[in-house]
Amino acid sequence: FEAVQLLASRGYVRMTAGDPAGAVADAREATAMLDRVAPDNVGLAQTIASNEAAALRADGRCPEAITVLERAMARDPERSLTVTLGNLGELAVAQAECGERAAALASMAAAIAGAPPTSRLRANLALAEATIRDADDVAARATSLMLARAIAVRDGDAALLARIDEAERRDYSRVR
Repeated sequence: FEAVQLLASRGYVRMTAGDPAGAVADAREATAMLDRVAPDNVGLAQTIASNEAAALRADGRCPEAITVLERAMARDPERSLTVTLGNLGELAVAQAECGERAAALASMAAAIAGAPPTSRLRANLALAEATIRDADDVAARATSLMLARAIAVRDGDAALLARIDEAERRDYSRVR
């Protein structure tokens, strides 16, 4: 089991170091090994899949990233609400990066609808939704960002507030 964790960690390090192809290889090897030694460890499987999907997106292989995320979600559909909705949000981001904007917005809408109204998950999903929307969709982007900001302020989440500020700065710089 430790070998799985080491491979997964090495894959993550490779991804952050700019080696997405190496990260994908490590993730796939870790997944195959996990299926042999601890097939019921859905949490680690989800983490590995998330890292693999990010590496695939970074490598320009968006359709494969979507497949990996869909497979991870299907692995345990009874997983906790937070994990399921988080995966659905991640799928939406991958769909958007692959140019599937309508599918991305539909996935994100489903994730947001299922999230508790004032949860941090809802704030993060709202921020992700704002990044998916076109600059032309100003009202919807602003609504998503306001929801995320309200929850972040209530929770005192400085990191989330910084991400929202950056998203708003990008919006304002496009308007000028």
